[in-house]
Amino acid sequence: MINKEQNFWNFIFSVFFVALLVLGSFLIYGKFQALPTFIKPLDFLLLSLATYRVVRLFVYDKITNFIREPLSRAQGGPLKAAYELMICPWCFGVWAAFFLIFFYFYFYIYFWWIIFGLAVSALGTFMQLLSNMVGWKAEVLKAEAEVKGSSERSAATCGVK
Repeated sequence: MINKEQNFWNFIFSVFFVALLVLGSFLIYGKFQALPTFIKPLDFLLLSLATYRVVRLFVYDKITNFIREPLSRAQGGPLKAAYELMICPWCFGVWAAFFLIFFYFYFYIYFWWIIFGLAVSALGTFMQLLSNMVGWKAEVLKAEAEVKGSSERSAATCGVK
């Protein structure tokens, strides 16, 4: 029964998302008398990075745990559907991308700086992850070299010190 109920709420959330998509399209059409069909490559990159950062912020980061944690206790219904949306990076990414794209087109002058800040933050996150990976790899290689070095000393001296 819960599975059917959750499918119902997932359907409701999907219909709500499509309704927001249609409403956002009408608002953008009303503002420009057309739907935009082009975006500058740099802005596309910034929107992509900003979307990554928003997804990371809401799905994983501790600072938004106050939103996820109460939803995690839901046993069913719309709150459980909202929780499942919040812990799925692919699901949440679609919603986040739509909202960022809408705000980019509708409130460009004001919202570009927020997108830029989120993109810079995302780039900083990538750099931190890359430096962590390099550091971890260096530690593994160092440990392997130390083990190899001690076994070479043992073999060279036939185990005699």
